[in-house]
Amino acid sequence: LDNLDEINSIITHIDYDDGFVAYINGVEIARKNMYGFPPVNNQGASAGYHEAKLYRGLPLEEYPIDMSLLQTGANIFAIQCHNYTSSSSDLSLIPFLSANRNTLPQNPPNELLEMTESYLHTSFKLNSMDETLYLCSPAGTFCVSDSIFCGGIAEDISIGRTPDGAGEIRLFRKPTPGDINRGAGFSGVAEKVRFSQPTGFYTGEVTFSLFTDNSSGEIHFTTNGDNPTINSPVYCSPITISETSVIRARAFKEGIIPSKTTTQSFFFESSTLPVVSLITNPDYLFDEEIGMYVEGDDPLNPNFFQDWERPVHVEFFEMNGELGFNINAGLKMHGNGARRFPQKSLAIFFRAKYGPSKLEYKLFPDVEITSFDSIILRNSGQDWFKTMFLDAYISGLYKNNEVLSQGYRPVNVYINGAYWGIANIREKVNESFIAAHNNISKDEIEFLEKKYFPIEKNNTHYLKFIDFIADNDISLSENYLYVQTQMDVTNFINSCIIQIFACDLGWPGKNIKYWRHATDTGKWRWIRIDMDYGFGSAHSTYQHETMPWITDSESTDPRNPPWSTLLLRKLLTNATFEEEFVQLFCDHLNTTFSTETLLEELSEKRNQIVNEIDKHILRWQAIDDWEASIDVVENFAINRPDFLFGHFQDFMNYSNPVELTIEANMAEAGTIHLNSIEISEFPWSGKYFTENSLSVTAVPNYGYRFVGWQGLESTLPTVDFTLNENTSITALFEELSSDSFDVLINEINYNSAEDFDTGDWIELYNPKSSAVDISGWEFRDEDDTHVFTFAQGQLIPARGFLVLCQTEEQFRVLFSEVDCSIGNFDFGLSGKGELLRLFYHKGVLIDSVEYDDEFPWAVEPDGMGATL
Repeated sequence: LDNLDEINSIITHIDYDDGFVAYINGVEIARKNMYGFPPVNNQGASAGYHEAKLYRGLPLEEYPIDMSLLQTGANIFAIQCHNYTSSSSDLSLIPFLSANRNTLPQNPPNELLEMTESYLHTSFKLNSMDETLYLCSPAGTFCVSDSIFCGGIAEDISIGRTPDGAGEIRLFRKPTPGDINRGAGFSGVAEKVRFSQPTGFYTGEVTFSLFTDNSSGEIHFTTNGDNPTINSPVYCSPITISETSVIRARAFKEGIIPSKTTTQSFFFESSTLPVVSLITNPDYLFDEEIGMYVEGDDPLNPNFFQDWERPVHVEFFEMNGELGFNINAGLKMHGNGARRFPQKSLAIFFRAKYGPSKLEYKLFPDVEITSFDSIILRNSGQDWFKTMFLDAYISGLYKNNEVLSQGYRPVNVYINGAYWGIANIREKVNESFIAAHNNISKDEIEFLEKKYFPIEKNNTHYLKFIDFIADNDISLSENYLYVQTQMDVTNFINSCIIQIFACDLGWPGKNIKYWRHATDTGKWRWIRIDMDYGFGSAHSTYQHETMPWITDSESTDPRNPPWSTLLLRKLLTNATFEEEFVQLFCDHLNTTFSTETLLEELSEKRNQIVNEIDKHILRWQAIDDWEASIDVVENFAINRPDFLFGHFQDFMNYSNPVELTIEANMAEAGTIHLNSIEISEFPWSGKYFTENSLSVTAVPNYGYRFVGWQGLESTLPTVDFTLNENTSITALFEELSSDSFDVLINEINYNSAEDFDTGDWIELYNPKSSAVDISGWEFRDEDDTHVFTFAQGQLIPARGFLVLCQTEEQFRVLFSEVDCSIGNFDFGLSGKGELLRLFYHKGVLIDSVEYDDEFPWAVEPDGMGATL
């Protein structure tokens, strides 16, 4: 900082896991550690956990420091980084300092800041495949002054004229924006090399040829993963190999640009897991100076902690050996402390500069998403030397997307043909991940982690929300109603439940990410991440009393500081929240976290990799006793559920839990919903506290109806009740005759004529000789979120009609004589055709019509005045 008059602002952003002290010219101006100490003498901006922003954009006279500290000439800004305990292993601090001046500084900014001159810019990008560009006169006359066709130009290649402004269209390997087009350029790009044998798995040996469709020029190839150059070996005759190898080949010809590299993997070993083959220049990984996989020359600033990205070719093979995809991408290191393990986690980014900007492939069989911006090859984090699947096991216990979690698939990894052990393919948790799973734009996501630290957009909304939590009595119903408009309460409860059960004490102070759709009605939701310390793996046993830990208001432990426990602490003061919290917890203890379910899921995860684990252990020599690690998890699964019932009883001061048994007189006749649980196999039993109310609903299958409850003395399908002792209830169903469900969708008005606009409506008809009670029935279109529920007591008379209107008032203006209309439903019927459905109670389909506005359907109902 060498000229006070020129400095407009000083911005310092410090990203840290531990603590720091900041100085100017040897005088301490701020300090922050995991315990939340404020800046010294109130100098410096308030610094929150994980982030400190000092003097951000303030005018010089408003700096919250003593400006006499700054001297004309040289000034020294210094930061010390500190671990917060003697056993902390995640020391990291990334300071970012820039000085912005009225005039260009004599010493230009560090090139890592990528501060460049400003250019004019468009509001669109150019197609990387085929595109014609036009230069036109001003709008209104539209006279084309010039045009140029760009046909599938490779990355790092420009197209232009030589000489400038005239002559031939040529390709240039060194783009020169704002300068002359140097050299003669190239007339084209060489054809890609092709292999006579496909990539994949072989036995014995394989012989293959390399060729191009245009046989002129030379083919050069490599076998070490490096990109071939003109100096690489020349292909002269067929190649025979008998051990796992990677071959990369390019075509070279005078006067044209060398071809893109063709890469293939040849495996001569079997795998019971899918296989990922990574091929890249070995120096990008293992060179002491530029290799991102090694420590490098500076142990205090190792290469594997740098934010470097290198090009890589990725091939993915399914378990049957078939090629799933091959794609060029970018490769980065991933993770935090686990980067120091010999086998490291890698992140793969799909970007247009390498090839396709997305991976289009159904990578995870149990995840609907088929398009990915990035994926992770995870080394299982802190579980690397134990089970190799713990985070995936724990986070995968929730089956119904109660809390968003990453997809999982174990694979064998090879790097440049060398076996690299087992890794877990996971979705990368970023804004694209959230957007894909919630069908929203990634540009509309506010995404935070740890103590309100913004990953995407800002934390303004959350800070306002958390201030409300801190400053108000949440036990009051009006305050809790407001809270429910700001956060998805059920999602938060579910995110807490899995962490409490798993007892991962990296939470709540760390390992916490949360987001919201940045709209007026967007609510905060939580994501499951990094649960490698759960299930007795590291911090605790199944006997850990977790509730006091996550509600501590005075903790000095960085793993549960007061800011991280505030939300749950305050919410538990509200009786409604406590009721839902304990009720959902018991639901999960009786199902998701029952010992039977836990052991079944554990066995499945173990069996997925059991045939490959010995090879992995031999490769890395890191796991002392794999089965013993699994035994720790199994012991936790057996004992934790019962322990938590007792723990909750003590913490909440409840009575002993009692047992509820649910049966059905006809097992095939329907399902029963108990709170959040759907029960389809009988008898079913679970434990609940007498202090909590329960809700049970009988849902008959098609062809049956619900008659009443034995043990509850009610004929209503839904009953709320509490338990005083061990209780058994039975849902009573009866089979219906074939003519019981004859209510029909009889007439549809989906697009009124302009001069006779009644709004959308449907007419239902009851052909039976007696009235039909449709209380609680549902009308839906093809979107399951579009639901109209018929009110209690709603009848359709014998051989009579009922008209359901989108807007009943609008309908009655033109059909005043119709006395059987009701409304309103808050969605419209599509003029382009869709599916309309009528349901009996929950999920029993009575009738449906899937109409269209073209042949063989009549076209007149689409705005011409007719109905369907």
